[in-house]
Amino acid sequence: MVAARLDVTKHDRTQARVVVVTTGGTIGSTVDPRDGKHIGLAGQHRLEPVVTSASATMVPLWRRSSVEVGLEDGLELARQIEAIRADSSADGVVVTVGTDTLEEIAFTLEMVWGGLVPCVITGAMATPGTVGYDGDANLLDAVVLARRSDVAALGVVVVLAGMVHSARYVYKADPANRDAFRSYGPGPLGAVSDLQLLGPYAGRPRRVLPAPAPGPLPFVPLVTVVSGDDGRTIRAIDDLGPDGLVVCGTGAGNVSEAAFGALERLRRRDIPVVIASRSGRPAVAPEVEGSPSRNGLRRMGCVFSTELSGLKARLALMLLLAGGMAGTVAEWLETGPAREAGAAGEAGAAGEAGAAREAGAAREG
Repeated sequence: MVAARLDVTKHDRTQARVVVVTTGGTIGSTVDPRDGKHIGLAGQHRLEPVVTSASATMVPLWRRSSVEVGLEDGLELARQIEAIRADSSADGVVVTVGTDTLEEIAFTLEMVWGGLVPCVITGAMATPGTVGYDGDANLLDAVVLARRSDVAALGVVVVLAGMVHSARYVYKADPANRDAFRSYGPGPLGAVSDLQLLGPYAGRPRRVLPAPAPGPLPFVPLVTVVSGDDGRTIRAIDDLGPDGLVVCGTGAGNVSEAAFGALERLRRRDIPVVIASRSGRPAVAPEVEGSPSRNGLRRMGCVFSTELSGLKARLALMLLLAGGMAGTVAEWLETGPAREAGAAGEAGAAGEAGAAREAGAAREG
């Protein structure tokens, strides 16, 4: 993998203005000294000395557990941080969040926030006041990154345990360890102390979706296929009237025969269905590596999420449907060789169909 080292001397701006937007989570919590129990979100004020020591400015926004932060909240967060950035003329933004749904919050911002300054997401795995608390170190690392103008070209990034991840690929791999976050696909961007632009990221253009108009968001459930799946869960979801569905299939994105039949019901009504993998990684399109299950899903008109996990594919599908962009789902979710193979397959099928029509016309003539 080719790596191009970033020019730290050129881009590291120690006097750059950074604003830290706090939204809650473990990093902004505290422990009750009477019994040692976690008190939730009452301790965000304790971050202020850390922010001040880093010569940054703190703006408390929310005091919420991340499990309560949905897509609508993520869209509002994007609007708020851009307003705060503009009002403060900040050169970089840091957002502290809870780590339970950090990957979804960060990806929402990646999809809709088109700011031209660095946006760095961080949090903590350990509660303040406990052995191994990591929040202060993560926050200081985030401020360091937010001062680097070149980081803006990477899109929204996440930093925890000294490692930097793209919001597009980061995921939580462990519920408790300090180094809980990993990146699939191209892998992490690198370490805070020696950040490099890895080949897959270098020069990669960002694609930002327009924020949807205010109003109810599409109902897009996510379902995981299990061993011996009898399709009842998918049929039950179908009865609820979803606007779309993301299916985390087994292996590379396979489903049982019963689940296949249940999905056919949805597709007959032209409900968008996206196939991901329950491994937590993207699916593999049948054009790249076929299987009877995935070949059938393709013929049915399902889209394969070949770059995003199921969690992120769900958010992308919701945003696309909310923006009236249902016709571009494959364009956004099928990328690289899979998309090229899919386009070639569609062209080949169209050519075969055209040849058949011409032969039929010749016979009739």
